[in-house]
Amino acid sequence: MIGQLRPERLFRWAARTRAPLVREEVGAPETPAEELTRAAIARHFLRGQGLEIGALHNPLALPPGATARYVDVAPIEVLRERFPEAAERIRAPDIVDDGELLATVADASQDFLIANHLLEHCEDPIGAIETFVRVVRPGGMIFMAVPDKRYTFDLPRAVTSVEHAIRDHVWGPGVSRRAHYEEWLRVIDGKRGKELEALTEAFMRERTNIHFHVWTVTEMFALLLAARNEVGLPFDIRLAHVDPPRLEVVWVLEVTKKGA
Repeated sequence: MIGQLRPERLFRWAARTRAPLVREEVGAPETPAEELTRAAIARHFLRGQGLEIGALHNPLALPPGATARYVDVAPIEVLRERFPEAAERIRAPDIVDDGELLATVADASQDFLIANHLLEHCEDPIGAIETFVRVVRPGGMIFMAVPDKRYTFDLPRAVTSVEHAIRDHVWGPGVSRRAHYEEWLRVIDGKRGKELEALTEAFMRERTNIHFHVWTVTEMFALLLAARNEVGLPFDIRLAHVDPPRLEVVWVLEVTKKGA
């Protein structure tokens, strides 16, 4: 099953019914396995016009004929202040909007959406996926690279369960926000006692951006299954590529017709 995924292979996930998904291994890609990259996956799946959220200075290399508009939560001047080490290389956003909501983007208006290393920053990851599905037309693709906590500084943290993600979606992320900040400060920053309490309050006031949720590939798969089968979001999982050298799993989702 999912635990047997090998980093050097591509897999297509046939998900045409609400029955458990069936894994079908794709034949060897044209490029050697060790050269498989985000760009190679993009060449296979991305066409037309789309969006990339939070690209900053590292936008995805797009195949010929594909174009993207860039979305970020702040204008370029603010982004350059926040990330001075990459200020001159940051891609200026075409759209200033909250990537979890995309309130200014019309339904079914995009051929694809790219969200690399974004989902872990979302307080409501299922809600974010719902947004991505909303703005991509049926037949269009969602390209997400999500870090696997086993390869990052999030290693000592507890994985986010499906039940937790559904609760944050149904009841709102405010129910978990303080606990997320406390865990981050205690496990990642090593804070204790009054310092932990004070910093938690500061993070709450400032709505500090952290990795609110963490997964391994197994829990990512469970999250996507829940979003599809329990929440009812219309998409199929087309690909999962585990890439430990890049600390991540690349997922490609195909948006289906509502109710399919």
